[in-house]
Amino acid sequence: MKHVVIGSGSAPATAITESLRDLLKSGDELSFRWTGSPVPESYEAVYGYVLDNEIPFTMLYVDGQKIPGAFRDSESGVVQKVRDPEQSLLKNFDGKVLLLWDDGENEEGGLIDRIFDSCPDVEVLELTNGLAPIVLETTDAPAPSPVPEEDDDMSFSKDQLSGMAEAAVVRYGKRRGCEGSTKSGIIEELFGVEAPTEEDTPVVADDSKSVSAPNWDQEIINLINNFMQFHEPGFESDMAHLALGQARLWMLKSLARMED
Repeated sequence: MKHVVIGSGSAPATAITESLRDLLKSGDELSFRWTGSPVPESYEAVYGYVLDNEIPFTMLYVDGQKIPGAFRDSESGVVQKVRDPEQSLLKNFDGKVLLLWDDGENEEGGLIDRIFDSCPDVEVLELTNGLAPIVLETTDAPAPSPVPEEDDDMSFSKDQLSGMAEAAVVRYGKRRGCEGSTKSGIIEELFGVEAPTEEDTPVVADDSKSVSAPNWDQEIINLINNFMQFHEPGFESDMAHLALGQARLWMLKSLARMED
């Protein structure tokens, strides 16, 4: 199958590489554009993975761009000059769209809308979020999208904000005058920090005594709460955020089916 990489979003190179490794099967191809120099980190990861693993590819470029010899001389791919890379990418593939999500280019009428307008039945996976599926909302289930402009005066509870996508919470926080730049920071600024109680603190096994493990569901809730409050930046934290985002989307889809 020939998959398409499109968009301008960013994510750790390791996360993109792992997602490509999970998705691509023997015989699959990738189609993408040449970004020009300097190459964004996200596309460096895509380009590097393709060349290192000899993935069949098609690289599109426009008049005036110079393509590195590594791509022109590669035996596993071709370079092709086009007038409109986006339009060409969305016409010549039979697999999935791998979207490098960027909030600025996915506002109303933006890239994601153009993708579904061109390919209504296509499967879109967010390459910057662990291959989380992106679907057009057809139910009343909470959507992982920015808060609509007409809801500027709407207030959300702590639980509602906790269930929203990080980008939506960040924009909501800016409208409320928050100084935080992360989901957890904005929620903390709006509602304060709840000191963990003995019941909320995960039980740690000790070799010197026998401790009964907490209920699995409660353990997950406690673990997520502690992670959101106390995690430090790093690769493990980035991967945890990606996994949580993907799990959230699957939970929303499951709840939507129950409401049907």
